[in-house]
Amino acid sequence: MGSREAFKEFEVLLDKSQRCFNRLRDLQPYGNTRWEHHFHKAFQIYSKLWRFQQEHREMLTSKGMERWEIGDIASKIGQLYYNYYLRAAEIRFLHESYVFYEAIRSRAYFAQAATDANLAIKQLRYFARFIIICLLLNRKEEVWQLLQEFQALISSYIMKYSPADAQEWRSVVQEVTNFLHADIAMPVPRSPGASVPFRYSLRASQQQAEVKVHPHKMLLHNVVLVSYYPRQVKIAELPLDSFRMLQALEWEDAYSSPREHGSLQRQSSSSSRSLVDKTKTALQNGTAEQGSKRQPENPAKHMVYRPTAMQLLAVLTTTMEVMPKESIMLLYLSASSTRSCELSKAVPYPSTSCLTNEIAPADQDAPQPDNMSDVSVPSMSALMVPNGAATSGEGVYLGPSKGSTDSNDSYLLPEDLVHLTRRSLFLVIDSDNSNSFMRLQGCEVGCHAFCLMSPSQRPYELSEASKAGNLLTMFLTAPLMAFCLAAGNPDPSIQQLLDLQTTLNCVMGEWAALLLRSFQQTSAGSSSSPQASGSIQQQQQQHQQQRSPWSVVFRDALLRRLTLRFLLC
Repeated sequence: MGSREAFKEFEVLLDKSQRCFNRLRDLQPYGNTRWEHHFHKAFQIYSKLWRFQQEHREMLTSKGMERWEIGDIASKIGQLYYNYYLRAAEIRFLHESYVFYEAIRSRAYFAQAATDANLAIKQLRYFARFIIICLLLNRKEEVWQLLQEFQALISSYIMKYSPADAQEWRSVVQEVTNFLHADIAMPVPRSPGASVPFRYSLRASQQQAEVKVHPHKMLLHNVVLVSYYPRQVKIAELPLDSFRMLQALEWEDAYSSPREHGSLQRQSSSSSRSLVDKTKTALQNGTAEQGSKRQPENPAKHMVYRPTAMQLLAVLTTTMEVMPKESIMLLYLSASSTRSCELSKAVPYPSTSCLTNEIAPADQDAPQPDNMSDVSVPSMSALMVPNGAATSGEGVYLGPSKGSTDSNDSYLLPEDLVHLTRRSLFLVIDSDNSNSFMRLQGCEVGCHAFCLMSPSQRPYELSEASKAGNLLTMFLTAPLMAFCLAAGNPDPSIQQLLDLQTTLNCVMGEWAALLLRSFQQTSAGSSSSPQASGSIQQQQQQHQQQRSPWSVVFRDALLRRLTLRFLLC
C-alpha cells in the first residue's frame, strides 16, 4: 500500500470512528437495551484505527499526520473505556482508561499544544478527564501531581492567549483542589507524586467482616444518584457526595489494593495495541483478567445532575421496568429542601431515622427533556402528584435546570415515588427535609420500601457540607473520616487511623452476625409454631408476614454494609 492510499484509508477510518463516537454521545444513559451493541461497534472501529496507525506510522507521518492526532485517538479510546465503565459498572474498564490516559502523558502526545490554542484546549480537557479517572481509582498522590501540571498549563494558556474562558479553567483548578481537601483526616503526600502512607478505599472488600459474615446474594441491580447543593464540592457535573456513593456501591478488584498500583503502572508502558485486543476479549467473555477469582458483579449506576422532576422520574421508571423482578433499586438523593439551608447553631444532633413498612464534563449541555415513550401506562399514571404543585418545605430541590423555566419542575415530592414501590425500593435521603419522606409509609403499591434518612440539621461544630460533603453520606461511604470529624480530630496519626479501622471492622462484623442471627431466630420461631394450621400457602404467607423485611436486604452484602454503617450514625 502506497503512502497516498494509506493516508486516504486513515482519513476514512478517522471519520468513521468520529461519527461512531458522536452516536455514542447522543445515546440516553438509561433505558436503551442496544447500548452494548453500539459500544462493541465503537471498540471495533477504534481497534482497527489504532492498529492501522501503528502499522503505517512512518508513511502517515510523512504525509502530515501529527503526534497530537495519535494522542487524540488514544484520548477517545480512554473516553470509550470510561463511558463503558459508567454503563457496565466494571472497574477493569476504568483501569484500561487510565492506561491510555497515562500513555498520552508519558509519551507527550500533546507537546505541540504550547504553540496552538486549539490544541491547548484539547490538552486541558484531557487533563481534567485524567484527573477524574485517577480520583475514581483512588490514585490521590498522582492527582496532586497532575493538579500541579494542570495549573501550570492553565497559567501558560492564559498568559499566551488571554482567552475568554480563563476564569472557567481557574474554577476547574479550584474544584479539584476543594475535592482533594474534602477528605478530612486522610493523609496527603508530602510532595506531588510522593507515596501516601495510609490508603483508604471507599469500595467494598470481600475481606471486610460484615461482608464475610454471610454469603453475598446480589439483589441490588440498579442505583440512581442525584446530588445538588449550592456551592457544593464538585468537579464539573460530578458532586462529591455522588462520587463517594458511586464507589461505596462497588467491589474492589485486583488492582484496587496499594500493592497492585505498581503493576498497573508497568502495564501502561506496554503496547497499547494489546489493550484493544484485551478489551475485545473481555467484552466477549465478560471475565476480568486481573485475577483468577471472579469478582462480585457491581450494580449498574446512573448519575443524574440537576434534572427536572419529570426527567428524574423518567430515569427511575425506565430503569425499573428492565430490572429483574426480585431485585432492588436504590435511589440516592442528596439535596436541600425548598426552604433556606442554613446551619443551625447550638442545636443537638437528632437521631437518624429509618422506616420500613410492608412495604459529564463541564462543557456538555444540560440533559434535554426525556422521551417518555418507553414508560408504561400504569407508571405514567403514577407520575401525577395528587396534591398539586410543590410548595415550600414539601420536597427536595434538584437544582436549577436549563430544560425547564418552571421552578416547580425542580422539586421532587415523596408522593412522586409511590409508583416505584411496585418493585423493592431502597432510599437514601441526605437532606434537611428528609423527614417528609416518612409520608411514603403506608402508601406503597405492593413491594417493600426501605429508607435511610439523615437528620434535618447538621451540628455547627462539624464543618459545613459545602466543604466536606454531607455527614450521613460520609458515614455511609467513609466512616473512618466521619468518626474523625465527629471526634474533632481532623489530623490523626497513621497509628490512630489503623486502630480505628480495626475497631470499626470488628464492630461491623459483630453487629452483622447479631442481626443475621436475630433474623434467623425470628424465621425459625414462626415456622416451628405448634399452632400453625391451614394450607401450606397460608403458612407461607404467615411466615412471610412475620419475617423482618430487613432479612432480605441483608442478603446483599452492599446493602448490608450500607445499613450497618447507618446504625453507627
